[in-house]
Order: sequence, then structure tokens, then C-alpha cells
Amino acid sequence: MKKSYYIICIICILLILFISKFLTYNKYQNKQEIIISNDGNITILHKDVKNYLTYNGIKIRNDFNKYEYEKSDDTYILYDKDEDIINMFSIFKVETLIDVFKKFDDTLSEKEINKFLKDNNINNDIELLDYISNYSKNINLFSSNYDIKLNDYIRRYINEVMPLIYEYKVIDGDYYGIVTYNLNYEEEKTIEVMLLKNNVRYIISYIGSEIEEKYVLDLIGTVIFDEEE
Repeated sequence: MKKSYYIICIICILLILFISKFLTYNKYQNKQEIIISNDGNITILHKDVKNYLTYNGIKIRNDFNKYEYEKSDDTYILYDKDEDIINMFSIFKVETLIDVFKKFDDTLSEKEINKFLKDNNINNDIELLDYISNYSKNINLFSSNYDIKLNDYIRRYINEVMPLIYEYKVIDGDYYGIVTYNLNYEEEKTIEVMLLKNNVRYIISYIGSEIEEKYVLDLIGTVIFDEEE
């Protein structure tokens, strides 16, 4: 009788553990595709110019004399004679991707997130993106709860924070950051550059039908950060 009691207890414990694991897997299983990939490096060297525009912590060559500044959107816009938008230019100073990752939501604890970053030697935005772009872990019912939750966390993070970005190039030379390419690039001609400086991410965005990547990267080469003066 006593032996039967122990067997029943063991079966109950195993059943509880299985149900707990099943519920975790069912809640956090995530098969969202990660489409972002690293397309290599691009070198940008700084060059001085005479005429600068000071804008959100950055000085950049002032090519915007014909643009109108829209204060409500903090954006420079070029209109045609019919007042249709030709180009839009903006610079925003925001948190780094790794800082956003650390507090994306409460699926993982702070301790678990720090462990993940330390175990994978991730110290900045570039290393985080490189890890995610190569992420292909297969999760199943027998995976640990940590791996199940981490898989969900990573896939939701990249698809919510950078939903339309399919490719990026790492900037080297006199600047550090990435150039991103939007899924709608051919239609919208969106070129977005993220420059990293002193734990701050500067997003420089150029949208329009009359812009080329070569021009935008040349413009980026004139950037001076306020703290460098």
C-alpha cells in the first residue's frame, strides 16, 4: 500500500510538471520569422564642410534650405509646387537597441536578460543585431522554460522594434552604427542610418522619391556630435 502511494505521488508530480511545461510552451511558442540579415560593412569617413545644420544633438551639412521645418513632427520636408511631399528628413535621439531589449517586457527577468547578454558576449547594438540575425534555435516541448521564453522574447522584439527592416550594413571608419534597408525601400525609398555615440542612438532618416543611398551616406560623413566640439 505504501509503495502504491509513492508511485501515485510520483505520477502526480510528473503530471503537474508536464502540464506546467505544456502551458509554458503553449503560451510562449513563437514561430515568427526573423528576416533581418547582415549584408557586410560600409566605411564612412568624416569630412568638414562650411555650412552646418544643428539638429537634435548633431551638426550635419545643411542641404535643407528649400525644406520646410514641421515643428509638430520635428521633421524637414521638401514639397513640390503642388505641395505634395518630395522628401522628408529627420534626426531623432533615442535609446540604444540593447537598452530597449533589456526592458522590452517582463517575459524574462532582469537577471535572465543579463545572463543572456553575458553568455553571448553582447555589449552593444551591433552585437545584438548580429546575434538575432543568426538566431535559428528550434524550440519544442522538451526545451527548457528559459529557452522557450527567450525564443519568444527575441522574435517579438525584432518584429516589433524593427518590423520592416530586412537587411543592415555595419558602419565603420569614423563612425559606428548601421544602415538599414526597409522592405518597402523600392516604393518608399527609405534610408535609415543609426549612429551610436556614448550610449545614445541617433536615427537619421531620409524618405523620398528623389534620394539615393550614395548621397545619404555622403551626407552622414559630415556629421559632428555636439560633445565633440
